[in-house]
Amino acid sequence: MNKIIVRKHRRRKKLGGTTIVQRHLRKNKGKLSVSKRKFSLIKDPVITALTIALDDADPNIRKKAIEAIGDLELNDSLLPLGYALLNDSCKQVRIEAAKELGDLESPAAINVLTKALSQADEDSEIKKEIIKSLKKIRKHNKHL
Repeated sequence: MNKIIVRKHRRRKKLGGTTIVQRHLRKNKGKLSVSKRKFSLIKDPVITALTIALDDADPNIRKKAIEAIGDLELNDSLLPLGYALLNDSCKQVRIEAAKELGDLESPAAINVLTKALSQADEDSEIKKEIIKSLKKIRKHNKHL
């Protein structure tokens, strides 16, 4: 029960102010492009520290970093999650990134998810998770 209260509080927090991702979306007409060099624009020190773990050789560490970034539920989480989904070599890390993008329920994640969907193998677990995430985002944002 405490976890739910914390998440509601975090959601309120992310609505205030303009984040790097929101400014990026405005500049690029609502499209989120993902490149590692944009990580330097992220001001949240926790996300910045966790993105360093995305370069670790151990896929379990990368997966835990993705989980932690997603649990923060901040708009700045979109860039590292999208980068991991599109570029990580480990299938389990990409699946976790797709789950976390869906859990954010942000329409900004749709572009990254659809790009990853076009890159996914026909019958892969990654593709199934991307579709679940897209449905979750659409359900949460009924105006889409």
